[in-house]
Amino acid sequence: MIRLDEIINDESKTLEFKEMIPLNSIKYLKSVSAFANSTGGKIIFGIEDGTLQVKGLSGDIHKMIDAITNAISDSIVPQIIPNIYVEEIEEKKIIVCEIFHGSSTPYYVKSLGKEK
Repeated sequence: MIRLDEIINDESKTLEFKEMIPLNSIKYLKSVSAFANSTGGKIIFGIEDGTLQVKGLSGDIHKMIDAITNAISDSIVPQIIPNIYVEEIEEKKIIVCEIFHGSSTPYYVKSLGKEK
């Protein structure tokens, strides 16, 4: 469960905000692999970066979760299994993508290769 104080503290090495789910998944996949290579972290979709305003997500939340899961599964090597769930803050739905430290480092985005 996400705590409101986590959002108030802004982005860090283990926390990243995205106002929406980017059409180009590479914008968050690099963070996913970085989190798996380090101590883990969370990407929260539905929070505006910079202002930290809860914007929420509209549309089919389950399709959004499937798209994030598939992007991670198809693009990160070795495979990462994220913990993705929906939370409600200020009556708005957000998606939390929690990545744990992996035991098969290094993790990387296939299309970028290990070097990047």
